[in-house]
Amino acid sequence: MKLFILAVFLSGVCYAAASDDKDVCYLLNGKVSDKPFPSLTQCYKNNQEACCVSAHDATIEGSYSGLLSTTCLREYQNLEHYFCLGCNPNMFKYIHWYNASPKCYDDSAAGTCEFLPFQCTEALCGVTGTHGWEKDQKMGMIKVCDDFLKQLLYKDSSCNIESTTCKIDKYDNCGLNLNLGSGDIGWYPSAFFVDAAGLQDPLKFLNTIRPPYFAEAEKFHISVNAYSAKNSAMVAKELGRVTNNACSCASIANCDCVPETGFPYFEAWTAPQNAPSGYLTDACFSAANSVHLSVLAVLAGLAALFAGEFM
Repeated sequence: MKLFILAVFLSGVCYAAASDDKDVCYLLNGKVSDKPFPSLTQCYKNNQEACCVSAHDATIEGSYSGLLSTTCLREYQNLEHYFCLGCNPNMFKYIHWYNASPKCYDDSAAGTCEFLPFQCTEALCGVTGTHGWEKDQKMGMIKVCDDFLKQLLYKDSSCNIESTTCKIDKYDNCGLNLNLGSGDIGWYPSAFFVDAAGLQDPLKFLNTIRPPYFAEAEKFHISVNAYSAKNSAMVAKELGRVTNNACSCASIANCDCVPETGFPYFEAWTAPQNAPSGYLTDACFSAANSVHLSVLAVLAGLAALFAGEFM
């Protein structure tokens, strides 16, 4: 009888999890996430529900395996998780879409969402203005949570991106194979991801190590929690990486600073174009999905309970 009750309850939990509102998927051309078949091998953590199919998974696997030596491929779970962004069933929430159609936010219009590059119009930019430095023709901006970024960059959990003593050393024991135009070459990460002054450069890491399908050529910017209330110009001023050090930048609306050549673009986390009311601006990519974790916790708790009953 207890086994029957457990089975009924677990099926109810699974149904509740499966019946939650699903997000649309960039790699599935606007369709909602689903259970992949055949199963994914690289992004296997998304085998219950994914925003990709086997061909995408194979591409991600090839990209990831090219980054590390064969002996280090299973050393960095967070990096693997990051590379699987395109397969993550919640990936739509982790990106500030510059020009996603209203249907992308409408549960009843699944499969009809359009992901289009942002184009400056007179209504948005004025007759002669521009709408954000390097924003035109871009798809959106990946939002990365601070806690996850720390796990991605550092061995020491006390380090953060504002430290002048920390180094990006998470991968120093293995090194990284980086293709910078002359083929894959091994690099010592803590010595590579630095600025002109020799200080750690987290933005260099984020714009060099990108999830497949979200490379710079694929028109996506990247930002982090620490900069969620700022934009490139403000942060460039704080870091002293502007074309004119005499510029001023008291706020986003009052800033005449121009970032140095090559400084990555990002903007403040706000509700994007076409987003509905109640849009969560602070949603960002993290180490695990809290909804999935809560279901697993319930299952584990019930399993332990019933195991105790039968012992």
